[in-house]
Amino acid sequence: MILAAAVAAMAACTKSQTVYDRTDEIGMVPVNYSTTKVTHYGPVEGTEYPVNENFGVFAQYTTAVSGTGLFSDASALQPYLKNAQFSRNGDNNGIWHGYPSAYYWPKTGSLYFAGYSPYGIAGTVSYDFNNNGKQNLNIDGFVQNSYSYSDGVNASGNEMIDLMWFDALNSQNGGTYPATFKHALSYLTFRFNADVDELYTIKKVWLSTVNMAGDFDSKNGFPTWTGLNDGREIVLYNTDAPIHNGDDRWFVIDDVLLLPQATVEINIQYTMKGSENTAIEIPVYSYRLTGGDTSGDTSMQGYWMAGKHYTYTISFTSSEITVKPDVQLWVPVTFENQI
Repeated sequence: MILAAAVAAMAACTKSQTVYDRTDEIGMVPVNYSTTKVTHYGPVEGTEYPVNENFGVFAQYTTAVSGTGLFSDASALQPYLKNAQFSRNGDNNGIWHGYPSAYYWPKTGSLYFAGYSPYGIAGTVSYDFNNNGKQNLNIDGFVQNSYSYSDGVNASGNEMIDLMWFDALNSQNGGTYPATFKHALSYLTFRFNADVDELYTIKKVWLSTVNMAGDFDSKNGFPTWTGLNDGREIVLYNTDAPIHNGDDRWFVIDDVLLLPQATVEINIQYTMKGSENTAIEIPVYSYRLTGGDTSGDTSMQGYWMAGKHYTYTISFTSSEITVKPDVQLWVPVTFENQI
């Protein structure tokens, strides 16, 4: 009887045991494709995501197994994360976690992820997980910050942000999700040099009216910008900058991040030395910049495109004043006088 009671107790214990208990935290390793406050300004270079940056995440739950492609998933999706913030923990070896609290993997099924960077941008952000190939990140009312500079190097004052995103693709359940961000804006760099050292001095450089706000749609990797507005003149520089000769002495205006749109004119006000101690102001030089890409599609040459880095090289060339001397012959004049 004692043995039977023991066996019964063991059976009862076995029935009450937890068969599956999982509390794995969702972590992400963000990669750039090419705290609650945004701390990184200017373009993200290379593939390393800024250590002090944060991003927003959307996730949908599916009953399908991990690794299922969104295009082929016929199950009904359910919201799981909505604009959740992920931030880096200094001790997490490059993994971003849910903030201010962690988020955890579901016990069964899997998740589709999408996101944008940086977290806390101006505008209303949403994501449509449509499993017929039309998933879309939408940002209504995005506004780019102003461009500024300090002594020709804008790193200390520029607060333009590099808007990035990643679309949903394959589901996952467990481990660390690899989030590969793509650039949603256009990146402009301007380089100036001259064939004569310090003959020319830049006084001011500016872009004609540029739209600084609009609505973004990722359209599954084919991004578009609509409703462009908030046109502004962007002053890129307005302090004297002598232009030098030599490949290693470029004057550079960098880190200009604009919404993709029709290109505008660059305007350059400068002076030119007439002699050692004098300089004259030359009429403003204006030129409409080109855009497009390297695909050969000439229809896009008048537009800046998302994810493209445009580098404009502006060279001041000069023609030396030379004089070839010659002497005019004397004109003979003869007088005859009779006395």
